[in-house]
Amino acid sequence: MDKEQATVKPGLRANVKINYHFGAPFAENDHLIWSLRKDTILLAENRVSAPRPKKFKTLIPKAISDLEGNFPTLAEQDKFFDFISSGDPVDRIILSNPNFIGAPTWMLSGGKFFPNAGRNIYNIHSLLPDNPSEYFIGISNPVTCLSAAFGAQTSRSNRQFFNNVELDTIRWSTVIQSIQQVSPGTPITVWCDEETPIIWPTILREISGIDPQVEMAGDLDIIKKIMSKEGGDRMEAYLQAHPKLNELQRRRVKDEFLRKFVLESAVEKEIDLKGWTDDTVDAMTDIYEDDIDFIDQMPGVTLISA
Repeated sequence: MDKEQATVKPGLRANVKINYHFGAPFAENDHLIWSLRKDTILLAENRVSAPRPKKFKTLIPKAISDLEGNFPTLAEQDKFFDFISSGDPVDRIILSNPNFIGAPTWMLSGGKFFPNAGRNIYNIHSLLPDNPSEYFIGISNPVTCLSAAFGAQTSRSNRQFFNNVELDTIRWSTVIQSIQQVSPGTPITVWCDEETPIIWPTILREISGIDPQVEMAGDLDIIKKIMSKEGGDRMEAYLQAHPKLNELQRRRVKDEFLRKFVLESAVEKEIDLKGWTDDTVDAMTDIYEDDIDFIDQMPGVTLISA
């Protein structure tokens, strides 16, 4: 991954922070930008840009390919920056795409879990190497992640997809470590998809830098997706009637409403994989939960939890 060093000092553009968001496919990672963009005026007032993923979906791979292993010149960096910022005055840009770490179909390439995550993130980060940055990673139980990824494609057999991977080696911590190895010192914030209905407001504010006391239009997007309409409406009305609740109190309120009005069909995940038994699912889930504890202790990593 050696690259030619840029020879020109960066300009004021390099003071803008770039937050890269990625993570487990088929989780709520796809929803983050859409929740944020409900508050376009609020974001603009706080000098935050959250471009739609489709805006840079093809641009980033092409820019990386065109560099042929070299660092971009300042002119190339400025061109890329102007494109993702739309030329607006910003202090923070949020680039979000779950596939930054790799395509779901190839998440087990070579018998390893997202083996190209470190290289991919390094290449993306290198498009604006002088800018301060942070990584935001949404993870999920590999049981549901793998099942959804396999079910979403038809070109590969079970044997081809799983590629002789040892299931007990699948850990998100190894993905995070591979990213830390190529980008040492870059802060990483992690959360679990299973907890997003409760912690979604915190995620939105952590990545955008919006004041925790400021209400955001997308705060209830995830939790209302898994509740009955009656329950969601009642919860929203209660929270609006009690605006002085702090975040911990709001989480407790949401947890109570969720317990009463949850739609089981929205939270139950059917696992239909050849050779997988209940014992397989339980064992992998135990490994995932242990891995979360490990991630919580990793230097340079902040875990958002309910």
